[in-house]
Amino acid sequence: MEDLNDIYREQAETALRANQNLKDELQRTQDELKRFLHEREMERYLQRQNDEVNN
Repeated sequence: MEDLNDIYREQAETALRANQNLKDELQRTQDELKRFLHEREMERYLQRQNDEVNN
């Protein structure tokens, strides 16, 4: 019975590590997306400013 508990404990620990890795990766991806969206927003703003100056 103790061996079975050890197996379950190891599986649970592995699942917890995998879950944390996924959370970390999700956070990195969200941060990258925010940066990308901010850059695009700035590009559009600058393009509008440029269009206004040229028209």
